[in-house]
Amino acid sequence: MTRSRLRSKYNKWPSRENFLAYKKAKNYCNNQNKTAKKAYFERISKQGSISSKSFWNTVKPFLTNKGFITSEDITIKNNEELVTDKSELAEIFNTHYINIAEKPSGIGPSFIGNPNDSLEDSKTVKTIIEEYKNHPSIINIKKQVPHNIEMFHFQKPTVGEINKIIKSINPKKATGPDKIPPKIVKLSANVIDSHYTNIIINDIETDCFADNGKTALVRPIYKKKDRQKVENYRPVSILNRFSKIYEKYIHEKYKPFMEGFLISVYICI
Repeated sequence: MTRSRLRSKYNKWPSRENFLAYKKAKNYCNNQNKTAKKAYFERISKQGSISSKSFWNTVKPFLTNKGFITSEDITIKNNEELVTDKSELAEIFNTHYINIAEKPSGIGPSFIGNPNDSLEDSKTVKTIIEEYKNHPSIINIKKQVPHNIEMFHFQKPTVGEINKIIKSINPKKATGPDKIPPKIVKLSANVIDSHYTNIIINDIETDCFADNGKTALVRPIYKKKDRQKVENYRPVSILNRFSKIYEKYIHEKYKPFMEGFLISVYICI
């Protein structure tokens, strides 16, 4: 905390005095880190032989720092200036990601319909279907669909099905924008399952999905090469856990239907 405070102070007022104070704190933290790592490996080695899985779980964090970086550690070079402020970094990454489809071709995505008017959703879907009905991928899918196939309809979930999905939650997953830890949701399965089943049934009957369920926390994760270039970070979206429960239920119902057409349907819960 002291090192971070001194670093922020130096970034705002880059004097030699502030630099030396920050450098001293940084060196102290580095020495403490090296001492802790040495003690850690000495303690592990005294335990005798360990399994291959345990070995790699032990050493992997020290072989690579991919996935172990946070927004507090990110510094981006923008217009020849180094940016560390969280708000500025968020704007830089947001601008990069929303325009990423435009960069290879120079043509941005076209907007069909009014995204702010929920009453236009049905009309928008019809417009999209008309727009892409002759696309090679769509034509190929149609060739694989039997002519006598019944239309797909989502079935209403049972409390048992939702309870099973909730109990299958990985408690180690990250907490989403709802700020409810997955572990708490899993432990509450027998309390919330019936209520959440009713919510999903209502959504299916009304063809509606709650807007707050579409909100995600987007984290930039370092990939490779220069850390100061925004294109070397990939976005990871973290949804709230209730959205993932809904998503998994829909996937379980939709996957068998789509696999009949030899179309791959994959989802990561």
